[in-house]
Amino acid sequence: MARTDGIARPRTPPTNRGFRLAGANGVANASVCTLPAARGRHSIPPLSGHWTELMKILFRVATSEDYAFLRNLNRLAYEDLVKRQFGIWDDNLQKERFDSKLQCATFRIVELAGRPIAAVWSSEHADHVYLHELLVLPEFQNQGIGSQILRCELDRAESVKKPIRVHALLLNRALGFYKRHGFIETGRSDLYVDMEKKG
Repeated sequence: MARTDGIARPRTPPTNRGFRLAGANGVANASVCTLPAARGRHSIPPLSGHWTELMKILFRVATSEDYAFLRNLNRLAYEDLVKRQFGIWDDNLQKERFDSKLQCATFRIVELAGRPIAAVWSSEHADHVYLHELLVLPEFQNQGIGSQILRCELDRAESVKKPIRVHALLLNRALGFYKRHGFIETGRSDLYVDMEKKG
């Protein structure tokens, strides 16, 4: 049966498997991006409205305390998409799939001014980097945050000299986002589209 949450498992085993949500006292592995910033590999354009003052975006490893945030973010990202593509959103089924996904996911939480606003999960493989998910809360979309997160992932893929790949549902509006950032379609089925951007 096809997965309906918009994400498929990678076709080759990642080199950094074995992660589960870390405990509350787990190692953060955090990095910081400052905005607005004029230059730098991790700069992003100024945000509109009340985000125009200087702020920092923090990337940190997800912990067990992020479960509720991640589950809600997953629902906000996929409920409309799943309904459009499959006609129904079964909350119990989607919770089971989400919980199963967390058994191997290596999510990093993105925070702005101390508030979690997004999450990203990628893994390195023998010949590519696989971007499993890049999710941003609706109220923080269209402000350049998703683009900045993606640029960080592109930088990571470039640093290991590998292309970065995504695999998304056919009706996923994020396909246009990836096209705007230089991804090209490499495959298509009745349900999914594969895309890639070379480093």
